[in-house]
Amino acid sequence: MQASTTMAAPEVPFSRSLGSRQRRALLAHPLWWVGLMIIVALAVFSFVGPLFYHVSPIAVHPYISDSPPSAHHLFGTDVLGRDELSRVMWGGQGFMLVGFVSAICASVLGTGVGLLSGFAGGLTDRLLMRVADIFLGIPQLVPLLLFDVIFLPNDFTMIVILAFTSWPLVSRLVRAEVLTVRARDYVEAAVAAGASRPRILRRHVLPNILSTSLVSASGQLGQTVLILATASYLGFGLPPPNPNWASMVADSTQYLTGGNWWLFLAPGLAFMFLQVSVYFIADAVREAFNPRALQGAS
Repeated sequence: MQASTTMAAPEVPFSRSLGSRQRRALLAHPLWWVGLMIIVALAVFSFVGPLFYHVSPIAVHPYISDSPPSAHHLFGTDVLGRDELSRVMWGGQGFMLVGFVSAICASVLGTGVGLLSGFAGGLTDRLLMRVADIFLGIPQLVPLLLFDVIFLPNDFTMIVILAFTSWPLVSRLVRAEVLTVRARDYVEAAVAAGASRPRILRRHVLPNILSTSLVSASGQLGQTVLILATASYLGFGLPPPNPNWASMVADSTQYLTGGNWWLFLAPGLAFMFLQVSVYFIADAVREAFNPRALQGAS
């Protein structure tokens, strides 16, 4: 009994040391800071901007329709005379809120399912993975289109649909890592020492699969934002009259030939910066949590 306890003890400080090196590698990565600053800037623009720019994004003013950018309307106006600057500000709120919250929910749900499936094994593992296979076989756009026809879509329903169609991939990655960790000597030593399952999960398994979970979450964020943008572009996203960047881009394309370039430029750049920043952060997380990149870290 004493020998088993001795075998398990070194793993906790090792995990803490590894976690510290991973954090230092992430904070030293330039793409992490670039991506984070872009997201913060977009969030401030979308959520704080309307507090100072008191112009309705849905108020119609036909007499100033199709106005190019000017001192009175910095981003111009659309075909109905709605202020584009206000619409781009408000359009970022629902888009970022739904995209980020659904990605976080999918990552938490997928990590929980993968952790339970990989550690429990047996019938529980088989049942959970068959459920994951069923969800993986359904294209994410199909539930969005179905719910758009049956129900009036809103922020909550979009978050639920995106989260419940995104978790299976995260769960499979986490499960594979849990199976690897579960077979290691320090976990077997903890089992032999009589440690309870919750303690083993909390002290030995969870700290060693967090990196996989974080990498999956960062990748899932970019995928969720892209799916939401695709649905909105096709007209099955967040309902009007509330604007969002993807639907604004979709609506603007029919007016580009008429010279209304400003209708496309602002929301297009906003979405492009958001997507680029998400992939910057995902790349930084993947590199920071790459074991080979940490071999020489001190």
